[in-house]
Amino acid sequence: MASSTLDILNEFSLLDELSRTVLQEFSKTIIENKFFIYKNYLLEDADIVEFKNEWNFNPQKCALDKYSNKFLYPIILLANNSPSIFTFHIDNYTFIKIPQIDKIEYIAFNY
Repeated sequence: MASSTLDILNEFSLLDELSRTVLQEFSKTIIENKFFIYKNYLLEDADIVEFKNEWNFNPQKCALDKYSNKFLYPIILLANNSPSIFTFHIDNYTFIKIPQIDKIEYIAFNY
């Protein structure tokens, strides 16, 4: 058990600063999470894209396709009011919102 915890911590330390910030924010409560607080700003100028079958239950794949970073998937869930990966499915979405990376970076590093 200790080695798996160490593996997770080591992987976390290797993440880029944006990924770490996003994951840390989404471990906080809603009232403390700056992406929830600034959600309206986050959604300004968001791209509207057609939901792909390959993204079913896999917002990480969507984040990888759109941002080349699978760790930004909580942003996609938030932008689309999806409470979990289990609701991230083509039956629930025809189109989804993809926030601009510059908005994500601004919120992450300026608030």
